[in-house]
Amino acid sequence: MTLMDRTARDLVDAFAASTPTPGGGSAAALAGALGAGLLRMVEVRWHTDYLDGATAPVAVRREQERWEIGLVAYRGGFRCYDAETGALRWSWPGRPTTAPIACDLDGDGEEEFLVGAGDHLIALAGRDGQPRVRWDLDLKTRCGPPVAADVDGDGASEVVLLTADGRVVVVGQQDGPG
Repeated sequence: MTLMDRTARDLVDAFAASTPTPGGGSAAALAGALGAGLLRMVEVRWHTDYLDGATAPVAVRREQERWEIGLVAYRGGFRCYDAETGALRWSWPGRPTTAPIACDLDGDGEEEFLVGAGDHLIALAGRDGQPRVRWDLDLKTRCGPPVAADVDGDGASEVVLLTADGRVVVVGQQDGPG
């Protein structure tokens, strides 16, 4: 039976066997052909300019009917891109010091990008090409990367982060008018 006459299961079983399998070169050629075929199934849709991308992981949020990608930019500041087209939607010139996350911490139904900036936790959003600082919480000490979770089981997100003075801080929506 030739390599071409085998089923995929037969090939996997033969290649996984502990006994030598004739046609190892054919197996390598087949693997290369499959890899090349898979590469034709994907493409780079868009990318940022050289040295204008992220220095930390990115965050993704839904803003009305579009998805946005938020990132701490290589050259400083925070940038928000249209996830579909790669167009810059808005940028904030501040100095983020942590990777961003996306979450609706204030309970208004809209996710914001949250970043640490020194000793502040900052919520960013944008409209019409302009950045908006939705809120700015002074933590009195440098903060680490935020993590969003419903830690108290009330259905609303809280943010958990570490601070430079060794504390674990949980930040959440105010209970009642504030």
